[in-house]
Amino acid sequence: MFVFSSKKMSQATEINALKLFLQRFAELENSLSVQKLERDLPRLRIFLSNFDQYERLAYRFQASTAPHFNVFETLRLSGRETGLHTPFLASLLDPGGAHCQGRLFFDDFLVHILGVKGQLNKYHDIQVFEEYHTPYGQIDILIKYKAGRQQQAIVIENKIYAGDQEKQLQRYHNFLSGTLRLPEEHFLLIYLCPFRCPPSIPHSISKEDYQRLKENGVLRELGYREDISPMLERKIPEIKAPVVTQTVRQYIRTLKAF
Repeated sequence: MFVFSSKKMSQATEINALKLFLQRFAELENSLSVQKLERDLPRLRIFLSNFDQYERLAYRFQASTAPHFNVFETLRLSGRETGLHTPFLASLLDPGGAHCQGRLFFDDFLVHILGVKGQLNKYHDIQVFEEYHTPYGQIDILIKYKAGRQQQAIVIENKIYAGDQEKQLQRYHNFLSGTLRLPEEHFLLIYLCPFRCPPSIPHSISKEDYQRLKENGVLRELGYREDISPMLERKIPEIKAPVVTQTVRQYIRTLKAF
């Protein structure tokens, strides 16, 4: 015969009471769930009876808008520098480009990098070159233009998941100052990456030249996410051709996926 102490009996009583409480709580929760279901059943029946209609509406919406379609991602071009980003950006910046929007993108780009809003009419004779061959190397994008009577130029070095070539920015600086004979105040070197970042120092350019050109505003670091994407978003309301609007929107989504 086993005799339980009063302490052990007290613990057993508490455990049984807790079990009973949990059981009754579960029964109450189940009862409330059933009551809620019974209350909501008429609305559920209406929703289910119209489900096919909602599904058809959703299908028609997707068919008319294709919200997730992106030609650049479909063709696996998102990370391609020469296959997408260089030619597309060069085309947009070219006032004579196939987008037929004139100086829309070029002017906004100039305002962004030079802060010349209100003075754009003095910039003319704009030429945009893609993969421009020089004795100093092949420049991704070269823009030549005049400010009044002064010849000016912008070199864009596009870096999409690629390393710098040896003395690359140094060589492009030599091309602008040597071959084109432009003083530094008349040209810009732009180092463009998915996100703003400095070039390889001293592999691409010496530390001394990098610091001097940065301080003088001759060398600028831009990012597709921080600079190009917002620039394009600003211009969307002004684009007149729907096909250009949709293409630019898809390109912006591609940039935001970097």
